[in-house]
Amino acid sequence: NLLGNKKETITTDNYITAKRHNNFDLDGAKVYFPANTFYEDFYIDLKKGKDTVTIHTNTVPAHRNFTITFDVSKYSKEEQKQLFIARLDSKLRPSHANTYKRGNEFTTRTRNLGTYTLAKDTIAPTIRTKNFKEKQWLNNYKYLSVQIADDLSGVDTYKATLNGEWILMEYEPKRNTLTYNFDDKIADQTQCVLKVTVTDNVGNENTLTTSFYRK
Repeated sequence: NLLGNKKETITTDNYITAKRHNNFDLDGAKVYFPANTFYEDFYIDLKKGKDTVTIHTNTVPAHRNFTITFDVSKYSKEEQKQLFIARLDSKLRPSHANTYKRGNEFTTRTRNLGTYTLAKDTIAPTIRTKNFKEKQWLNNYKYLSVQIADDLSGVDTYKATLNGEWILMEYEPKRNTLTYNFDDKIADQTQCVLKVTVTDNVGNENTLTTSFYRK
């Protein structure tokens, strides 16, 4: 008789029935998997830390979005404004996950298993000029470039004005730059004032006001 290598089944306290929806309450956090998130039934490893939830390993594919919910009632309303759900990578570095805030519950939807945490962002985005300096003459320039960044929750919105008028700046996330192609109808003054305001995903805001000259 040939004996096949039988795969050992690892058992945990939580079991996924693939064809049904599965709801797990982890004392301060909940994880909900819709039916058919996974192709097979299996024991899922769920761990709850102080402000973290570890959902199995990220090697298992999820075929539908599932939901992670944190109870944030222990935090003040002011603290809640700066909190968001983040996914931790293998080096425990947080990356922002789209966070829906409803009362004392924060929720995110994702297809990625792994570790999620509540992270706090108190630092406003950074803004600096890239291809020009304060009070520089920019007679032959075709565009302005500004570097923006937010290291934690990430950039959410930005707005810019030139001489008090709204201007369109193109955002390139990979380069963290905002670019404005000159329109001489707006830049019609010798001294021009550029104002750029950037807000991150938890509402921290920063404004750069700078001036330059142009004929």
